[in-house]
Amino acid sequence: MRVLAHGFERLHRLDPEAYLRDLLRVPAHWPRERYLELAPKYWAATRARLVAAELDAEVGELTLPEPLAAPAEEQSSPR
Repeated sequence: MRVLAHGFERLHRLDPEAYLRDLLRVPAHWPRERYLELAPKYWAATRARLVAAELDAEVGELTLPEPLAAPAEEQSSPR
């Protein structure tokens, strides 16, 4: 488990325990169509836009920030 956590830290530059704690708090208030913003790749930018005091509280409402702008590579690539 320690190896997995270390790999997560190196890959995403996130503390795995803090990320999981935040992730357990946020989805109940998060719009379904914006779940990608909660992925480790985007989490640092998303967390920076949240109200820290609301996120640190164990319960309560969260103020949702505006959606992140989609990166240019994701906007232009056809699927």
